Amino acid sequence: MFLTNRKHRKWTISIGIILLICGGYHVWRMTGREGYTGDPQLNIELTYEYGKDFGNGNIVAIQPWILGADYSSAQAFRSKLDGYFREADRKGWLRKNTIVVLPEYLGAWLLCAGEKRSVWEAPTIMDAMKMKVLSNIPSIIAGAVLAPCADRTKYAIFRSSGKKSASIYDKTLSYLARKYHITIAGGSVILPSPYVEDGHLRTTGKGPLYNVSPVYRPDGNAYPELVIKVFVTADEKDFVSPGKIDDLPVFDTPSGKLGVLICADSWFPQAFRVLSQKQAKLVVVSSFIGGDSSLREIWKGYSNAKTPSDVNPTDPEKITSFEAWKRYTLPGRISGTGIQFGVLSCLRGQLWDLGSDSFVCAVRDGKPSVSDSPDGAVLTNVWIGRSQGK
Repeated sequence: MFLTNRKHRKWTISIGIILLICGGYHVWRMTGREGYTGDPQLNIELTYEYGKDFGNGNIVAIQPWILGADYSSAQAFRSKLDGYFREADRKGWLRKNTIVVLPEYLGAWLLCAGEKRSVWEAPTIMDAMKMKVLSNIPSIIAGAVLAPCADRTKYAIFRSSGKKSASIYDKTLSYLARKYHITIAGGSVILPSPYVEDGHLRTTGKGPLYNVSPVYRPDGNAYPELVIKVFVTADEKDFVSPGKIDDLPVFDTPSGKLGVLICADSWFPQAFRVLSQKQAKLVVVSSFIGGDSSLREIWKGYSNAKTPSDVNPTDPEKITSFEAWKRYTLPGRISGTGIQFGVLSCLRGQLWDLGSDSFVCAVRDGKPSVSDSPDGAVLTNVWIGRSQGK
């Protein structure tokens, strides 16, 4: 009997200690999750306007300046984006036949929404993701176990926030499209098995991750088709699955037939051929160019994909990245496609230690205009000219 009671006391103490540890962990992980409540910092440095208003509509590229705090909550994210839309509206650029394009990865970092303040205030992306993992251990472990890819940790991090990210992104873009009665090419967000149902972006919460762009109508409903990035980069290949190039959709908008390319896809002639064959007359590119001043660096060549046959084999290790972007993406590849109007949007800001770079590219009547971009937010408006986009 004595031994039995002693063993019982040990079990009781052990269970009590476990409960205390679990309780303490739960309290810790739930504290410090208040979102940023200050005014959004727009940091608009330049606005560009190309062409004249012929009543055929226009394409507006919003290149926002994003901070970690802008992802701290759904309200902070909406307020930040709405500030740029208000500025474009103030300039008379937002109409029923306007298309607004947002940058790549704009929705990806919504994985910080509702997280501990130390996630979105961390000095480096590594520190941020470590804290994200530590404060969400159960869901991260579950995601890592089920990961259908090589990088189980990155997969688990994005999977753990998939439904939250999809909901915030969809509600924000749907709200803005409806508020300003415009079409929005929604940048991109990384989600597990995403789809559109009843006009809204959804995710199953499991399965492969995709880098996708939803497109919203002026009534706030998303088109049924999603744009899925086809040519995933070396940084993405271990946790992001590619789409199929023949599945790139073309959208019937009030301004004409629109094609959307996510960053690396704009480096490949076959992507433009698919859009051209589907009779697109407008194309927008959502991009993220990582690394401060990276466009000044020497171009290393194509990332994680076979180099197209029309690329000069002496260009890698010789020309700058900026020159490569001009030759082999939207400005250089649109010629001969029949696509008449287009614009580029890049993600900028101070997101941990990721860094970023960008340039301004606008296409009118098949002719590109390229300018350097400052360190700050940029709004670019391209009026659809006499040839129209329809």
